[in-house]
Amino acid sequence: MQEKFVLEQFDGESVALSLFSDVKNSREIRQSIVEGNVEAGVLTAALVLAPLQVLAATVKAVHAQKNGRLRTRNVNSEIVYNMSASRSIMDSFSKFGIQDDDEAIVVVTLGDSCAQIETLINGTAVPLSGISEFTDTDRIKKVYKIKDAELSAGSLLDAVVSRIASKEFVSY
Repeated sequence: MQEKFVLEQFDGESVALSLFSDVKNSREIRQSIVEGNVEAGVLTAALVLAPLQVLAATVKAVHAQKNGRLRTRNVNSEIVYNMSASRSIMDSFSKFGIQDDDEAIVVVTLGDSCAQIETLINGTAVPLSGISEFTDTDRIKKVYKIKDAELSAGSLLDAVVSRIASKEFVSY
């Protein structure tokens, strides 16, 4: 049950987001990604509030790729890296990338590469609109260092997207 989005600023390049629950083979998926056998960004669903958050990270990754400024191996790992407010690649992967015990994941694919990863996943595809069922807001606040006072001026999603957008300029 993927949702497709078009990145108008990049000549209509498409992005597909898919949410999976009851994933039984996270370790195998993670290993396939590490080995370079899968062309997708795979995120732990617990740290995803909404598609906008993932799209913000994806736009930054595609922009970096188009300008030859990737900080990671490829555009898919750059998506995972850009989900974090940290400039540490290892920290970004360990917090936002798929972990061996993840049971809910979000898969991000560019273009038409989603069939490859979806056949690998031993889990249930669920509508992306149900992401809040898997979101851990307390963990998100901790990872992004968001205080309750900040939330009086805007939403949690606003705070998260702001951190994704400004990570090169501001240290949190």
